[in-house]
Order: sequence, then structure tokens, then C-alpha cells
Amino acid sequence: MPVYSAVLYSPVAKRIILSAKENGVKAADDLIIHALSHSLRLLLRDFEVGVLVPAPSRKSSNRKRGRDFLSEITHSIARSESLDCMDLLIHTRRIKDQSELNAHDRSENIYQALAIDRNKLSALGVDTDVILVDDLLTTGATLLEARRALEVRGIRVIAAITACLSPPLR
Repeated sequence: MPVYSAVLYSPVAKRIILSAKENGVKAADDLIIHALSHSLRLLLRDFEVGVLVPAPSRKSSNRKRGRDFLSEITHSIARSESLDCMDLLIHTRRIKDQSELNAHDRSENIYQALAIDRNKLSALGVDTDVILVDDLLTTGATLLEARRALEVRGIRVIAAITACLSPPLR
């Protein structure tokens, strides 16, 4: 699955993402929206339009933050680009926070932890292509699991976009 990313992950990028996610800093949101929009424009050079689908956040994280950060950001991008956006994916079980896990543990942690929200499935048209959206690509475990959950239901994932790309974990 092709993944388009705008910025290499760095200490500055980390602070911006955390400021947006954990503190709701609008300027940080705007920087992430700009980076994701850039990634989307790169993707649209190679692919036709698809429905934007954000990677789901853990419910506990959303409660703690008081919002679903990535969903809000993705819907904002969809509005500005005149694209459709759907929050199709949900967690089917508890997972650990992935930020402190190595590549192998991330894959095990997220494996078969995502599924399509059945309440939203009927709103998706036949032969709809989707574009996954996440803030950061580290190992690819979340994007691969999201793709698996969608493709099991016959939904084609054409690519993914992220704001940042991290150097590989060991």
C-alpha cells in the first residue's frame, strides 16, 4: 500500500503532534492539517479520489483529550478538499498505547483489533475506494491493520496519507 507523508519525524514534529493531540493547540492542528493536505495532493497525482478514513483513536485517549483528534483533522481536510470522509473503523478490543512499543510489539498489539463500525457500513457506496489517514507512520502496524479490517469487508484501500514519517524502529 503506498503511503504519502509530508514531513520527517523530528523532535519539533513530535512537539507539534503532541501539542495538537494532548493540548488542543489550534496552531499545531493547522500545521498537521497543512502537512496532511500536502500528502493528499501528492497522492492525488497518482490515484483518483477516494473516501478519507481516519485511523481510529482509543476511546480512553479521546475521553482524556476531550476530542477525537484525528477524526476532526481528517474531516477538516475533507471539507476543504471537497472530499467525503467517514469514521468507519472502531477498536474491537483494548490495545496498549503504541508509543513505547517496538515494531514487533506494535504489530502484535494492534493485530485484529480494528473492525468496521456496522452502523456506518450501509452509508458506503459499492466499489468505493478509501484513503487511510494517520498523523504518524512509525512501523505501519496501524495502517496495515486498518487496511486488513476494511479489505475483509471488500473495501479497497488505495493508499494512505500521514503528516509525518518516522525513521524505522528496531
